[in-house]
Amino acid sequence: MASVVVLVICTVFLIVQKRSLEKALSVVLRNVNEYDYKKQLAETKITTLETYLILSAQSNGKIIPENISLTDVKNNKHTTAEVFAGKTPSLVFRYSYNDCGPCVNTVFEYLWQLKNSIAPNKLRIIILPHYTELRQMIVENTQSFKNQFTFYMTNENGIGLPIDSEWLPYLAIVDDNKQAGNIFVVDVAFQPLLEKYFKALMENYE
Repeated sequence: MASVVVLVICTVFLIVQKRSLEKALSVVLRNVNEYDYKKQLAETKITTLETYLILSAQSNGKIIPENISLTDVKNNKHTTAEVFAGKTPSLVFRYSYNDCGPCVNTVFEYLWQLKNSIAPNKLRIIILPHYTELRQMIVENTQSFKNQFTFYMTNENGIGLPIDSEWLPYLAIVDDNKQAGNIFVVDVAFQPLLEKYFKALMENYE
């Protein structure tokens, strides 16, 4: 009888130990998987940022061709020479909701703040929806911004910068010589950088 009790106790002990080990192993595996995920996410962000930096470098300093056609919200045709004429630099926001809807919405919030913080003779704001039409803009809820910002529809070539071929939402400053600079590719993964970008704009053009 005593041997049976001892056997039962040993069995129960082994079962408890087995479950404890399984639980500990599960925690270890979960931590390893979480570490691997965070490592992979960090590596992806670094790779993405490197890609954006390369695209920005390829477009920075480029002169925008003067004969590219842009269409305003009244369906009137303009050339880039007309749109970017004058001495006031322009902040261009080129975007598509197909790229990153949350990114676009966030930029519009910053653009609104910027518009209310600086004089229009210091910096113009020009919005370039990517290969879209006015009716699509209305569906995308940008109609409420129509009277607040200057919109021009573009084709797939954008305004002729290398970055336009990548279909990425980006911001750029176009100076009075039609030269593009300060290009920033918009991505929610780099939200703090976007905030700093707009903060620098407010400080430079206040």
